[in-house]
Parts: sequence; C-alpha cells; structure tokens
Amino acid sequence: ANIKLCIDGASNILYDYFDSDSLRCQYLPDIITGDFDSARPEVLQYYRDQGCEVECTPDQNFTDFTKGFKVIHEKYRDKKIDEYVAFGVFGGRLDHMFGNINTLYEVQHLTDKPIYCVTDNSLCCLIHKGKTVIDITSEQRGKYCSLIPIGRPCHNVTTTGLKWNLDHQTLEFGSLVSTSNSYANLASHVTIETEDSLIWTMDYHS
Repeated sequence: ANIKLCIDGASNILYDYFDSDSLRCQYLPDIITGDFDSARPEVLQYYRDQGCEVECTPDQNFTDFTKGFKVIHEKYRDKKIDEYVAFGVFGGRLDHMFGNINTLYEVQHLTDKPIYCVTDNSLCCLIHKGKTVIDITSEQRGKYCSLIPIGRPCHNVTTTGLKWNLDHQTLEFGSLVSTSNSYANLASHVTIETEDSLIWTMDYHS
C-alpha cells in the first residue's frame, strides 16, 4: 500500500490545488509533519478533521525532509516498502535543494531502498557503495544523465552503458565530475560500481 506524507508548507499547496472539499477529501495524506513555520493553521486543522495525523517535528538540526523520512521509517518499519518517491524537494531556494540532497546522505543508514527525488523533467537518487544496475529502457527516458560526488571524493568509479564511461576513476569537485553524460547506443542498462556514495541524475519525458 502507498503511504502518503506531506511536509509542512506542501500541505498548503495540496489544499489549495482543489476547488472543493469533495475533491480534497479524495487526496488525503496519511501524515503531515514539519516545524509548521509554513503550513497555515486552518489547513492543518482541516486535515486533522479529516483524520490525518499531524505531527510537529521542531528539531532545527534537521531539514523537514529528513524529519519526515524518519517519521515514515519509525511508524512503518514493519511495512514492506519498496521505494520512496519525493516531489517538490528541489523547488525554490538553492539552499533548500542542497539541504534536501544532504538528506539522502543522512538517511542512507536507515534504508537500502531507493529514494527518488522527482521534478517536472528529471529525477535523482543516491547510489550506494558497491554495484548498482539501472534499467534505461523506458520510453520516457531523456537524453542526459550525471554522476555527481557531493561532500567528498568518490573513488574507483566504473560504469558501463554510458556514452562516456568511467574506468576506476575518482569523481570530485575541482576535478572530474560526470555531468551532461548520455547513454551508449543500444544500451539497455547502466551499471555503476563505486567505493563511495554519489548522486545519480537523469532527465525524462513526462
């Protein structure tokens, strides 16, 4: 079953998207979390009245994205979760974007399941140490992809299936970063082997 979490000000967006309560009540989140510096009180009260759980997470040492993920992890640790999909985490301010990318690193010890951050035309996820295989046969696949090291060098990175493959190379800012890469002709999969976690991005057609 899907578990739907709404974080802070996103509850305003969800509420305002619909013109009537008859439509709103068809798209209710299971939980709303955050420090609620953005969510309007009347919006939170509406969702409480609909039976949604509203949980304040005031700790300012973590982003709302990190705190929201931890809430899901704790409350549903006995559920079988195949993947996490986050929308809207890259909109707006640049510092928010970096904070939300940091969340992917912060919570990687909590789950080995992929966390996809999705925008209107691209997605990203954290590639863990070891070998990862990515299916690229979808007709929605775009042209470009990237492997980006964040915070530290990523050593011994080897790929197959890319137009410009890496061969036991180190990725780091100030040196080699594999942005605006693409896919090899006739490739159906990309494989990535790395000694350190790094960010994978790819564009797609909606």
